[in-house]
Amino acid sequence: MRRTHTHLSLAMTLALTGAAADASAQPDLCDPEPLATIESSTFVRDVEAVGDVLYVLEDSILEETETGLRIFDVSDPASPVLLAEYPTPGHASDIAIEGGIACLADGADGGLLILDVSDPASPALLGSLALPSVAVDVQGPLAAAVYGDMVNLIDVTDPANPAQVSFFNTGVVNLGVLIHGSTVYVAGGYQGLFTLDLTVPPIPIFTDQLATSGPARGLAIASEAQRLYVAQSDGGLLVADVSFPLLPALVDEVDTPGLARAVAVAGDSLLLADMHTGIEAFDAADPDAPALAGGFTTPRSAVSVAASGGFAYVAMNRGGVQVLRLGACPNCAADFAEPYGLLDLADVTAFVFSFLNPDLDGRAQALAEPHDIADLADVVTFVTSFSAGCP
Repeated sequence: MRRTHTHLSLAMTLALTGAAADASAQPDLCDPEPLATIESSTFVRDVEAVGDVLYVLEDSILEETETGLRIFDVSDPASPVLLAEYPTPGHASDIAIEGGIACLADGADGGLLILDVSDPASPALLGSLALPSVAVDVQGPLAAAVYGDMVNLIDVTDPANPAQVSFFNTGVVNLGVLIHGSTVYVAGGYQGLFTLDLTVPPIPIFTDQLATSGPARGLAIASEAQRLYVAQSDGGLLVADVSFPLLPALVDEVDTPGLARAVAVAGDSLLLADMHTGIEAFDAADPDAPALAGGFTTPRSAVSVAASGGFAYVAMNRGGVQVLRLGACPNCAADFAEPYGLLDLADVTAFVFSFLNPDLDGRAQALAEPHDIADLADVVTFVTSFSAGCP
């Protein structure tokens, strides 16, 4: 379901334009604040943050430099400190970490690598499996790696001796994977989202396929809200209800100006790596209607994002890693444009644009129920908030 809208009348547009703001300037809380940049001489493909440790995967299609995994201490996010480097034999593209074990998707040359990262300053190879992989996820004793049209399921109970337990052919090019409980979600590009039941890992069972508006690439889950988020390239962000994990149901879609590559959950917020437009921040306090709340234009294309402890880390291809401080957005429904915390004509203009162009900006129609249509209720909510001012 794509969001639709009705049209604002000229009289209402003029009334909004003439409304008076009575808010004083506040700190810019909605937009992430840049703190530091971790330089790279090659392409940064993925980032993962665990507490105060940041894992950065680098690759070079030109083979011009030795690449692989770099690990940083980010206890002071403004001054990341390199702890260790671990070169890999292939093209490192994705990393998943659980319980001091890191699984790396290292392409056709490296396959699946399993590292001990319990001491981040001394990563050590535990085992490997000659399975080509471009994306990987791990939960408990099971890892899932995808390459081409194959989903490979690997037993990592003994990390020194990983063993393939089963595989599943989706028939399409798979771009991402996520394990949640006994369910595997596979981002199947133009064919959308695939769901597999792993109750019996040796016999994965296909249970559902959910169409997406663009190629499904990145996946993230908010367990308590029972929502799965899909970065779907030119389709923006897709929200699926996974109350029944094996049968995800479409809840909402929000288009974004760039090409959505990856998504991360940060409390009640979502961060979307949107390629050339940078990071788009969503307020997801209402899990059924995430609303664009701010963002940050990165110096280079944002291809992946991780969040930890109020900070975000953005992989920017050849631009290294951007470190951002996250801020809670003020509870002000009318605060549609920079400078955030100050209501002025820019907010009115942004609201009108959002109201008339829901495929580009879904915030206006999300102000009041129903969240899939922009109508008088949204206008009333905006005008009421605008008149009250921002906290």
